[in-house]
Amino acid sequence: MEQSHARGYFQSTWWIRAVAETYGYKPVNVAEFRGSSIFFMLVSSPLTGRRLLCLPFVDYSLFMGENGDLSRNLAEKIWGLMEKLGLDYVEIRGLGKSDFLDRYFQRVEIFSTFRVKIGDEDEMYAKLDRRFRQSIRVARQSNVDVVLDNSFEGLKILYRLNLFVRKKHGVPIQPFAFFRNVWKYGILNGNGFILIAKLDGKPIAGIMFLRDKGILFAKYNGSLKEFLNLRPNHLIY
Repeated sequence: MEQSHARGYFQSTWWIRAVAETYGYKPVNVAEFRGSSIFFMLVSSPLTGRRLLCLPFVDYSLFMGENGDLSRNLAEKIWGLMEKLGLDYVEIRGLGKSDFLDRYFQRVEIFSTFRVKIGDEDEMYAKLDRRFRQSIRVARQSNVDVVLDNSFEGLKILYRLNLFVRKKHGVPIQPFAFFRNVWKYGILNGNGFILIAKLDGKPIAGIMFLRDKGILFAKYNGSLKEFLNLRPNHLIY
């Protein structure tokens, strides 16, 4: 990971604006690193208390690596804000490890991040597991089509598909206003796109990718359970 990505994609101004506008969280400029601001969100809840979070609804918002300067800078600023803002605790969702921050924070590892290098299409296809290639063939033979749809209607389709998945797994549902703001400030400004898999014109699966230069993030997806045997998600990816 290049140092230019130390701040993390989700430190982007448009993402912070989408979260703040939807939920009313207050962005707090905690530190400066190499000319860029490091933002946290001030979140108050009767369940989780008053906390600084970097950042809500992301897998990671900082790439720590072995960057001791970034870790020390953050720690110093955070201690100064604890009493000033009346914080119960601070949460940093970082990628990589920092020995310096590990001295002061409890590390909780509850997710995995998978990164795939995108190269030549034919070479990548040849490297896919045999079962994955078979699933792609099943989708194509079933006349499943994948279309790019960044329209407002495409967003609503994706949201409905996402609801089915969240309800199935018992995961809290995010409001449509949040998806609309991500679409408004992100997708419409070239920071991502929406793909919808259709069978005879009927949407059966979809995904939202967010984009930062040469990096794609598979962020939100959804599908209809009754059509999973046609492998639409394999075709989308």
